[in-house]
Amino acid sequence: MQCYLLCSVVGIDTFCAVAGKDDVRVKTLAKQKTCDVVKVDWIIRALDSDGDVLIDWKPTDLWATSVETDCKFKQKYDEFDDSYTEYATEESLKHSLKQVEAKVRGSLQAAW
Repeated sequence: MQCYLLCSVVGIDTFCAVAGKDDVRVKTLAKQKTCDVVKVDWIIRALDSDGDVLIDWKPTDLWATSVETDCKFKQKYDEFDDSYTEYATEESLKHSLKQVEAKVRGSLQAAW
């Protein structure tokens, strides 16, 4: 399944952009930090949810964040995307440990 960025023009009224992969357009939006770019998986989960309210984003749901969303995430999650308020799951622990490993690897490479 190939998915592309569904929103090619991000404007003042844009809630978010959706992308199936992290490509050049996503990286451009990530640098600008003006728009949230969500993964298609989040859209599918949101459509499958029972409620009438959109499910909250987690750091793992986004390719890129706006400044506003980044600030909200810093209040709810640590630097390894581990929630301060939600119980950890096997999946969330695996993700956080990958984040730790990447940081350690980057620190070691910088030391050389």
